[in-house]
Order: sequence, then structure tokens, then C-alpha cells
Amino acid sequence: MVRASSSHGLITNDPLNFRFRMHSTAILILSVLATTGAAMAGVPQKAPLGHYQGLWHSSPFTSPPNCQIPPALPSLSNELTLGGVSPIPGGYRVTILTKGSKQERITLDSGKSVQGLRIGKVEFHSDDPLETIVHISSGNRSGQLRFDRSSLAAKPPSKVPAPPVLRPAVR
Repeated sequence: MVRASSSHGLITNDPLNFRFRMHSTAILILSVLATTGAAMAGVPQKAPLGHYQGLWHSSPFTSPPNCQIPPALPSLSNELTLGGVSPIPGGYRVTILTKGSKQERITLDSGKSVQGLRIGKVEFHSDDPLETIVHISSGNRSGQLRFDRSSLAAKPPSKVPAPPVLRPAVR
């Protein structure tokens, strides 16, 4: 083993020093590449939902999806309107009117069911009672009932024929 020194004080023919320099140079190059790669990489983006749609419909490992959505049930507020609300011991008594030509009245008490209808919650506004909202349900249908101001307006009486005037008979 020959040791030669140069003017800079480096050992040139030492095999251990050569391995050390190669090893540290390799580590330096790898760390620079890793740092550069991490700095240049962007934030991963979520793939659009349509990208996986082919797997949902034609996967050999699953059955086809049943994506039929049941039709939405009409809200009870489309068929009913609020006729009156009054507090009673234990809750409220609510009068409900059916919309349409045949206005039927239904009276409900809190905690009781009439024709499948139940009172869920009453938002009573004491400053303006006509703004009261009643939440009702019937099976899996529900709705929020409010007063219909047009149906509460007084209607003029229909013309009633005048009673016949009776004159005393002359004999």
C-alpha cells in the first residue's frame, strides 16, 4: 500500500478513503434527487367520479347495481292546510283543512293519531299566530302546515232569496 500525499494533503491511493468518498458521493446524489423530486411533485388530485363508472357497470366480480330511485312521495303540505291551533294541557289541538273543493276538517291532539296523521312539532308564534308552523306525519310522509291566509278571509254571503211577502187575504 503506497501512500502518496499531494499538496492538498489528500491520500490518493488509500482504498478505504476511496470507498468512503464514493459512498458519500452516492448518498449526496440520491438525496439531491429525492429532494428535487419531492419539491417538483404536485399535490395528488382526486380522480373524477366518471373515471370509475366503467367498473360499476361492467365489473366481472360484482353484480350490476340497482340504481332505481323510488319516486318521491308528495308532501302532506300539498294536500292539507292549517285551520287552527290552540294550546291544551299536554300539547296542542290542531285543526287541519283539506285543500280542494271538498274541505274536510280533521282535528288532531298532541300524542294521538287520527286517520294516520300525527303532530310532530308545533312552532307557535305568540306575536303573530298566523305564522305558526305545525309539523305532521303520516307513515313515511311528512309536511309543514301553515295557515293559508286566502282561505281564512271572510267570504261574502251568497244571495239568499227574500222571503215572500204575505198579504192578508180579503174576504
